[in-house]
Amino acid sequence: MQQSSTLQNVRVVVMLVMAASLALFGASVAPQQAADAAGPATFTVSLAADAPSATTGTASNFTITYSCSGTVPCEGAVISLPLPQYVTAQMPGWGFSWWAAPVLTNSADVAVSATGSDGVVTFTMNGGLAVGTTGTLGVRYTSNSLTTPNGSQLLVTANANGSNADPSTSSASMQLTAPTQTAVLQSSVYGVVYLDQDVTIHHFLGAASPYAIGVEGVASVATFQQDLPAGAEFVSSIPMPDSIVGNQLTWNNLPDAGNTYEPGQRKLDVVVRFPSAAFSDGQTVTPVASAAGTMVGGGAFTVSRPATVNLKTFVEHLEPYLQVTTSNYAYVDNAVPRGGEYGFNYYLNNYNSTVPSVSAILSTDVAPGFNFTTMYAAAGNTVSWVTALGAVGSKVLTENTLLAADLQLEPGDRVTHFDVELGAVAAPSSAGFQLNGTTTDESVNVVQQCGSLLMTSASGAQATASGCGQYRVVDPFLYPTVYLSPPSSSEAFRPGSTVTWATSAFNQNVGNLEWQPVLYFIAPIGTRVASTPTSPPSGWCQPDDAHKNPTVDVQRGAFHGQDVVVVSWPDADPLTPSSNLCGPDINTVVTTAPPGTITANLYGGSASGPIPLGPLVGVPLDSDASQPWAQLVRDDRGIVPGGTDSSFLARSLASVPTGTGASLTTNLGVQGSFDSDYVHPPAVGSAAPGTPFSYQLPISNTGNVGLRDVVLYDILPYQGDTGVSAALAGVSRESQFTPTLLGEVTPPAGFTVFYSSSTNPCRPEVNPNATGCDDDWTESPADIASVRSLKFVQDAGATLLPGAESRTTWSMFIDPNIAGDQIAVNTAAYSATRVDTGATLNNETSPVAIRVVESDLRVTIIGGERVAQTTTPLVVAAVNDGMSQSAATVSVSLSEGFALGLEPAADSRWGCTVADDALSAECGSGGLLDVGVEYRLPLTVTVPNAGATATVTAGITGPFPDPNEANNNAEAVITVVEVPPTPPVTPTPPVPTPTNGGGTTGSNGGSAGQLVLTGSGDGLYWIVGAAFVGLGWLLLLRRRRNFRP
Repeated sequence: MQQSSTLQNVRVVVMLVMAASLALFGASVAPQQAADAAGPATFTVSLAADAPSATTGTASNFTITYSCSGTVPCEGAVISLPLPQYVTAQMPGWGFSWWAAPVLTNSADVAVSATGSDGVVTFTMNGGLAVGTTGTLGVRYTSNSLTTPNGSQLLVTANANGSNADPSTSSASMQLTAPTQTAVLQSSVYGVVYLDQDVTIHHFLGAASPYAIGVEGVASVATFQQDLPAGAEFVSSIPMPDSIVGNQLTWNNLPDAGNTYEPGQRKLDVVVRFPSAAFSDGQTVTPVASAAGTMVGGGAFTVSRPATVNLKTFVEHLEPYLQVTTSNYAYVDNAVPRGGEYGFNYYLNNYNSTVPSVSAILSTDVAPGFNFTTMYAAAGNTVSWVTALGAVGSKVLTENTLLAADLQLEPGDRVTHFDVELGAVAAPSSAGFQLNGTTTDESVNVVQQCGSLLMTSASGAQATASGCGQYRVVDPFLYPTVYLSPPSSSEAFRPGSTVTWATSAFNQNVGNLEWQPVLYFIAPIGTRVASTPTSPPSGWCQPDDAHKNPTVDVQRGAFHGQDVVVVSWPDADPLTPSSNLCGPDINTVVTTAPPGTITANLYGGSASGPIPLGPLVGVPLDSDASQPWAQLVRDDRGIVPGGTDSSFLARSLASVPTGTGASLTTNLGVQGSFDSDYVHPPAVGSAAPGTPFSYQLPISNTGNVGLRDVVLYDILPYQGDTGVSAALAGVSRESQFTPTLLGEVTPPAGFTVFYSSSTNPCRPEVNPNATGCDDDWTESPADIASVRSLKFVQDAGATLLPGAESRTTWSMFIDPNIAGDQIAVNTAAYSATRVDTGATLNNETSPVAIRVVESDLRVTIIGGERVAQTTTPLVVAAVNDGMSQSAATVSVSLSEGFALGLEPAADSRWGCTVADDALSAECGSGGLLDVGVEYRLPLTVTVPNAGATATVTAGITGPFPDPNEANNNAEAVITVVEVPPTPPVTPTPPVPTPTNGGGTTGSNGGSAGQLVLTGSGDGLYWIVGAAFVGLGWLLLLRRRRNFRP
């Protein structure tokens, strides 16, 4: 009995194990088999060409017909079309002809459509397409005529998918024709050709125009020949000829010029000389060029072209050209406000002369209605004037500005005439000056200024020129500008997300009228203004005290159902001309906005009501969709109470992406030895030669679906580098030096790093067409300094969740022998797969650059004699002789008994502090010193009695390495005398041209809201698994019922 009981217990355990195994088998088999099952819905596509053929370079239209059938709605439906062969246009990105990108036609069933950076077109359909839904979509492709052989087939494929539907595919083709299958050779000589001087013959071989249609491009140029007239001398060319036989030059296999916009173009410049011993004045010669090769379709071509050259004996020639130009703003129509300052620019063009002038006198009569205020001219010019009361005067400019106060006119007197001696004007070059003034006379409505020029050469030859310009004078008027800025991130905002918009305004000085601004913000469709409508500005633009607490009025649904925010500052003074206002940030919440893009509008009005057009002409209507970026618009939609098409507003638009799409963001940053933190495009990092720098690569899921199979490739900078992805592989990154990797890289969390020593590693996820690539990836490089590429691969089975981020940094080294002012440019390309649809995302980061900076700062002092008991300028100058812009600090000291001081009209560039004992001063540059420009410090020196002497010393330092420290210090001696000394010749520094800063760049991130495929058919298999469990328990219970102890 005991043995029988033991046996029965063993059988029970076995039955339990079998039941559990059967249940586990049913559960585990479900996901695997679900992939092979047919979905309950059917989503199909059919593709057709709209015409049987098209000429290359013209539109090729295709129609997509889609339908949903079956027993349930189609969920997660997506239609995608890979970029077909012969279509090379990409979406906007650095260096691409984006204007020929595929053009899409949607239907009401499309949630969002987009073209990726790889050219893949995607239509993401609305969720839950009803059974029986059918419709059509359109795609227009434009083939590249220069790379498409005649007779090629444009094959387009459309792929449909759905979370509960089987895939569907359809293809269609269109024949591409290129009737023109020959090359064009252009040979020309620019300008006048003189005997015994070098002349360049310019050759261009290719299509008649880079925008030509139906024209095959050049595939190869087997031979190119240049036949020179007998007696001509060959000087040089790049490349040099493969052979020279007599006067015939021959090049074999002339290389492609690398013109992005005209593939196949060849360019060759040949420098020759026509000696006077063999040629004569007035003779015409015709050097002939010829070429032979093949077109992209394989057909052969031969082409020949003469260049007509008219030879002249070099003679002296003066031919100046004078313009008097006016400044103008959009819609102003050359109007200036009465009482406001405006200017005329006198521009001398000396490009047609063969010799420089020794004298160039530019004269102008001052119009009766024009009251002179300021002249801007080059230092060293001599300015002479005559006044209405007969006074005359003359002054050699030591700076670039001459003020009316400098002329010391009698009360009621005014300047009526100016003569400006411009001195030596090189050929070719230009010169001139600007004359500013005001008009206050109510009877003057037009002011015209004319100039006349007398130019004299060294030989005494003379030439004249003249020109005029004029303004309309009107009453003062408003010309405001407003700015609306979206968030700087590339996030795709989803329902519930808060979008913060930055606001600012500027009162242009164009109209010379004060402005009491009122801002009108129109929330995007599908959003609402947040419960906290405004917040203090978070950016660099911060308001002054008077504008920190504006009055905010939220008007819900006031503009065609859109919320309106009205912002005003009733207690603040009006904005004077040329003053700005930093407004509040305005907060909106996404509500029903579909995937795609939302756009907000900001308008600038006046507290006094609608702004009349006044002198403005051509201002577009606010409703005119053809001018979305117009900064001034007529208020035909009534944004301001009482606004009409006869009043206007300032306007600014800004957009952000929205939707449910996946998004991977990789904002590559760099930090050099002179950077306090990582900088990102468009900023440029700064480092010294022989120092390390580092890259930072964040990997962020900024969408709302998980991402798997994430892989990133970074081909490190090197001379001659190009982009990483297929879209940018042919675009130069323009790196000028090659840094080296300093050590192994710690990968970001959830990733593994691989190394390659190739600059063309295999990278199929981002560039499957990389020919001749090297598959040498390894986790353990033999020589870390030889690594040229990095690959970061997400761990198998891992998911980068929405909002998650991983980041890594690695260090590079700059060779100490690298010259200054060179850059290395880096980009990274990535690929990721959506966990819900299996669709891939591909893109490449914006290029980030590191610049090698090196300055050579120099300081100079001019001493000499000074009159006793006087205060005069102390000429201390700072010069940047290096290759990079640089800040500078200058320290100055002198002997006791003398005193340093500051000039009353100090250069705002320099911030100078004089010590309490007046024996030393320190001056810091408020900005960067431009290369090759001399800057004088705003210092003075007060001297004691005659006979005293003092030694002045100065030293200059900067933040960057200085290879020539010997000129960082200078000294001079000052001697005090009783009588005024002969004025020393003082070199006057040129005034640097102000550098405009800033700019904005756009992002080329993945499109929001695309590829929302999801779904599972696993339920049936869990039921099968449960059945197996039940069967196991029935067997067990039956055994237990039959069991008797």
